[in-house]
Amino acid sequence: MGYVQNELNNDVIKQLSEKSNYDERELNKIKTIIFNIENSTSIKKEILLELNNLLENFYLKTGVYGK
Repeated sequence: MGYVQNELNNDVIKQLSEKSNYDERELNKIKTIIFNIENSTSIKKEILLELNNLLENFYLKTGVYGK
């Protein structure tokens, strides 16, 4: 079991959503992709691009991009 599954439970995701004013479903998508990457032996380029897009969107919408 990886860090994401152990540390980012639903309560933490909910708190992050409330503090950042960011959609909880989008945060769960990020968590799921990271969890899947942690448990994979190989990663497709498309998965990394999707994760990158989700993270950039998070940073842009929460106003922390480039700080």
